Amino acid sequence: MERLILEQKLSSKSLSLLDELIQSLKTSEAETGNRGDSSPYSYIEAERVRFDLATEVLLFEASRARATRNSFSPVNKLPVELLSRILLIGALRDISNSMPLPLSSIAASHVCRRWRQISLSTPLLWTRFHPQLPAELASRAQGLPRDFLILSGSPWDRKDYESTMLNMHSLQIISPAVQNRGPLDLSSYMSFPAPNLTSLQLSGSAYHHKTGYHYTKIQLPSSPFQGQHGNLEGVIIFRCVLKWESSIFVGLRRLDIRGVPDCNGELYEDQLLSILTACPKLEELAVRDYDLAGAAYDLDGPPLTAVALPCLRSLAWDTLLRWAPYHHAWLRALQTILVPDTVELDVRCSTSAYCMDDMLGETRELSDIIAPAHGLYRPFQIILSRCRHLTFGYPDPRHSSYDGQDELPDSISIDAWGNNLALLSRPTDFNEEPTYASSLMLDSIPHLCRNSHIQSLRLCRADLLDFAAFIQVMRALPGLVKIILFEIAPECEDEIFNALADGEWTHHIGEIVLYHSTNSLLPLARSVESCVERTGKACVRRVTLQGCNRADEKAMATLEPLVEVLRVEGEISGRQERGTFLW
Repeated sequence: MERLILEQKLSSKSLSLLDELIQSLKTSEAETGNRGDSSPYSYIEAERVRFDLATEVLLFEASRARATRNSFSPVNKLPVELLSRILLIGALRDISNSMPLPLSSIAASHVCRRWRQISLSTPLLWTRFHPQLPAELASRAQGLPRDFLILSGSPWDRKDYESTMLNMHSLQIISPAVQNRGPLDLSSYMSFPAPNLTSLQLSGSAYHHKTGYHYTKIQLPSSPFQGQHGNLEGVIIFRCVLKWESSIFVGLRRLDIRGVPDCNGELYEDQLLSILTACPKLEELAVRDYDLAGAAYDLDGPPLTAVALPCLRSLAWDTLLRWAPYHHAWLRALQTILVPDTVELDVRCSTSAYCMDDMLGETRELSDIIAPAHGLYRPFQIILSRCRHLTFGYPDPRHSSYDGQDELPDSISIDAWGNNLALLSRPTDFNEEPTYASSLMLDSIPHLCRNSHIQSLRLCRADLLDFAAFIQVMRALPGLVKIILFEIAPECEDEIFNALADGEWTHHIGEIVLYHSTNSLLPLARSVESCVERTGKACVRRVTLQGCNRADEKAMATLEPLVEVLRVEGEISGRQERGTFLW
């Protein structure tokens, strides 16, 4: 096979020369046989050496040809400065992912000769450091401030790395769960001055089976870094429980607190607000999967003191879903933060119908809070003003459980991102009117009427008891152009179809989307047909069917001449659509 490929790729002259070379390197049988008094092994070994030398020459020429070919690659036409910045993205990703080795930089240095030259001559690619790092890799940073990684519990002598720690750019401490439930003292890791330190990450164990902990208790020194950390801008606390009164939470621009879902976070609302008050130039704030405790609070007392964050660019607030504490500490804290209307918001959390007015921004508890400067608003004010796509209904029962004793019967799960807002109510196993979803929709109407920009309205997994409230919401939105019915009971769909063609409602919908409907669609066909006969115009311009396998052929024959019908089989994407389930 190899010979056939050679004959196809090489000229006859090259093949002839190659054959001559091979023959010249071989030891002839006659030569081997005439040396009967000597072992043939020495001659065969000499032959092998000759072939190895020839192979090295050919491989060198092949490598040279590959290098010439690679020089024509578009990426190699980039300037050295730009290519090094691209490689730096991988190095920074290794650091943020707490990788002990600069794997991306190592891989880049083995791609080709040019990339290796650029990698080895760019010290920024090699700033990752931990005590067990090989000296060859450690020397490549050439004295730049290091991104220090400490795996707590690993043997190391801090005196050996004092000069390196004095020149830290970032510090990550990965701590195990402590079996005796005592706090892990971090004094030995934070006892040096760190004038160049800009980022600090403290991470605990994912799970400790003996203690049942999902976090690690840690103890900070009374004066971290001897008080010399004036350039510290970002702090990440991941699966750790600690005392929050510390100088590391002062003057930050980035704060990320996440990963203690065991209701033992010991972070109280007033402590969080105190930290935020000490960081007036904060640009990024994230509270994810972390229990926020509520101190004793008098609802008739004075409101919490507002915290203004005029520089905030990103706010991620992802607290415990399906668990709505009576004190609603997360809600009071979130509603007390005042942010610019340009902030990027990603909010996923739970509340109850009792605090619905709080969630929508009209709350007695916080009504006296006034923005200290023009252009600062409560997050939910911004969420409502941005909302273009609104969802009501219930979460997927396959991805939610309501057996906990701490859950309120009227729990509401909130999911807000971009210009989307989903408000999902707790499902019930008994017929109760009004349902939680209906009550939520009716209570929301006065607030939604102020937003004439809502374009699409979605209802998830509702039944016959929910249609009336949904229709009222539908008619309260003057800018509505799209209705989405997601796994709705057929009887509920029929009532909504009838409402679309109601002569008292002259608004026409651009599109109705049915997800996994078991409806025959005969009621929809009759509604559209009656509207056309009465007004000369269909009440909806397009009908989209996603995974709807029970549509009646007669209904389709009636619909298709009157409206645009789009059928989509299977799933649009491999994951569930956000805003229809609990994560």
